[in-house]
Amino acid sequence: MVMIHGFVLVGGRSARMGRDKASVQYPAGNAMAVEVARAMAAHCDDVFMVCKSRSAHPLLNKTFPMLEEPEGLPFHPLWGVVSALEEIGEEDYAVIAPCDVPYLGAETVARMKRMALKGACSVVAQHGEQVEPLVMVVRKGELGRARAIAERGGSVRDFSAGFQPVELPSGRLKNLNRPEDLSC
Repeated sequence: MVMIHGFVLVGGRSARMGRDKASVQYPAGNAMAVEVARAMAAHCDDVFMVCKSRSAHPLLNKTFPMLEEPEGLPFHPLWGVVSALEEIGEEDYAVIAPCDVPYLGAETVARMKRMALKGACSVVAQHGEQVEPLVMVVRKGELGRARAIAERGGSVRDFSAGFQPVELPSGRLKNLNRPEDLSC
C-alpha cells in the first residue's frame, strides 16, 4: 500500500528572519512550522519536522516527531529532502514544504497529493510562471537524483525541474522570510 508522508523543513539558518523561523508565531497565532505540519497532517499518514538538531527546536519537539539530518551535512534544503526520502518506503511519496509557508493549507496539500498519485509522478507547486521549488510531492524513486544534485551543490530548483507543475493560488505559497513579512 502506498503511503504519503509529510516533511516540514525546519533546518535552515533563518538569517533573514533574525531568529528561528520554524518557531515564529505567524499572524494566526501558531508557530509557522506547526501550521504547515497541520496542513499536511490532514492528508498524510504521518508528519515529521526535518531538522539539523533536535535541540535547536525544543518547542517543535512536542508537537510532531523530529527527523534529524545526519551530522556534517551542509546547510542546504536539498539535504533535508534527501533525509526525508531516505525515510520512506519504495512505493511511497513525501509531501515536502519549508516551515515558512504557513498559508499552505490542507486543501493545497490534498490537491498536490491527488495530482501526484493520479500521474504517478513527482509534482511541484507553481503560480503562473513562478515555481515554488520547495513545495512538492516526491516519489521515493527520486532519492538518487536528489542526492547527486545535493552532492554537486545543485539547487532545489535543479531537483524539481521536470516535475509536473501544480497551479496553486499565489497566497498559498507566500513565504514569511523577514520580520516585516509577519505584519502582512
